[in-house]
Amino acid sequence: MNVQIDAALRQKLNSRWNSSFFAQSDRLIPWSRLYMPCGGRGEVRTATRSYTLEPGKMLLIPSLASVRLSCDEFLEKYWSHFNLSFDDGNWDFFVLFSEPVEYVMKEGEFSYYSGIFDRLCSAFRENGDAFPELREIVTRSALLLLLEPFMRQVSTPSRDREFSMVLKIINIMRRRDFARIDMSELGKQAGIAPDHLADIFRRGMGCTPARYMREQRLHRAVRLLDMDKDLPIGEIAEKCGYENVASFSKAFHERYGIGPRDYRKKRAEYDENGS
Repeated sequence: MNVQIDAALRQKLNSRWNSSFFAQSDRLIPWSRLYMPCGGRGEVRTATRSYTLEPGKMLLIPSLASVRLSCDEFLEKYWSHFNLSFDDGNWDFFVLFSEPVEYVMKEGEFSYYSGIFDRLCSAFRENGDAFPELREIVTRSALLLLLEPFMRQVSTPSRDREFSMVLKIINIMRRRDFARIDMSELGKQAGIAPDHLADIFRRGMGCTPARYMREQRLHRAVRLLDMDKDLPIGEIAEKCGYENVASFSKAFHERYGIGPRDYRKKRAEYDENGS
């Protein structure tokens, strides 16, 4: 399991923590986000529903989900930006969940999870630690403990039972950089009948193989747009398996509601502002 942590801290916010004041009003970023309020109140809104940020709840916002954030008066929260994958690639486990996932804590769990979040934040700040391997173990372990209730929510018995076959299929896709592949050829390489492969994959990942490959190509495109500000859009399209800029831009806009050039421009203006 591969864990990447971009940020982890506890922060006090006021009414300026509002999407209306952000350079990028819809917070589209290539990291999954975990919020755990410990005081006050805030709100996270998607196109379809609203989530209240308040003590006793945790909210996981999937990578690249479009959300709007607000705080009327005061909000104190722990938060972390991270990516979680189940192989050595950079695909995020939560990227397919377009809606946030909420966890309502049981009695006594707030002190338990706040203690873990405190340890995550303190270990993440220890840049001068003489034992960086230990720091990595502590931050990784703390984050996984915080994610456990969410993993249980998105997991199903059928997904767990067939996950090894799903990973085999994903590894074949990954070796091809998630380029388009005919289902019969994919089935041949995986040693699984195409119809059975599609059923296993849909039960395991909640989507078709074709959609999964498309999501990963676009996720890679976002990372390339972020990592290299000078990389031409045409080259990114080619690296992500698109024949031309037009088809890439259309797919990117359909998925994220913004074109790749506009996304790059907004990211350049983007002030993280403690999200």
